[in-house]
Amino acid sequence: LPYVLDKMTKLHKANSSSRLFFLNIFFGLALLFFVISAFWMFMPKTTIFKKGLYFTLAGIILTVGLLFF
Repeated sequence: LPYVLDKMTKLHKANSSSRLFFLNIFFGLALLFFVISAFWMFMPKTTIFKKGLYFTLAGIILTVGLLFF
């Protein structure tokens, strides 16, 4: 791979022995926080909130399906 792509690949595939491991964990937790906190943008009784829950449920089912089947 070219130099830049090689560095990005190594960052993405950092395992527990790498110094970048904790950076990946922090970044993943930050993304999870942003996703969960987005639910507080809308009132729970609105249509868009319910539609967001349907999309979330569909995404979880799709992810589990792709991982295990």
